[in-house]
Amino acid sequence: MKLKLVTPMIAGLWLGACASNEQYEQMVRGWVGRDVTDLVQTWGAPQQAYKSSDGNMVYVYRWSGLRVQTTGSKAKGLDAKSSFDGRLFTPSWNSNRANTKKLSCKTSFEVAVDDIIRSINWKGNYCHVRP
Repeated sequence: MKLKLVTPMIAGLWLGACASNEQYEQMVRGWVGRDVTDLVQTWGAPQQAYKSSDGNMVYVYRWSGLRVQTTGSKAKGLDAKSSFDGRLFTPSWNSNRANTKKLSCKTSFEVAVDDIIRSINWKGNYCHVRP
C-alpha cells in the first residue's frame, strides 16, 4: 500500500521538474535575437563575461544554494537559497536531523559583435522561472 502512495508522489515530482525545465527553456530562448542591454537591465550584471574563440561575448549568470529538508515531528521543508550575488540565507529549525541538497543553475548567453543575443545554454538541477 505504501508503494502505491509513493510512486504517484515520485512521478508528480519528476513531472513537475520537467515542466519547470520546459518553462525555463522557453523563457531563456525568448532572449535570442534581443539586445544584450535589455538582458543586463533585467537580470543585472553577469557574474562572468568573456570573449569566445569566435569573437562573440559570453555573459554567464550563476545561481546556487542549498535545499534543507528537515525531518522529525515538528519539521517542515525549508529552502536555504542564495541570490545571484552569492549571499546565502540560512534557515533555523527545531529538528534533530536534516538532509541537504546542493542546487544550482548556470545560464550563458552568447552575444555577437552587434550586441544581439545569438544563443543560450543552461544547465543545473534548479533552473526555473523565478517570480
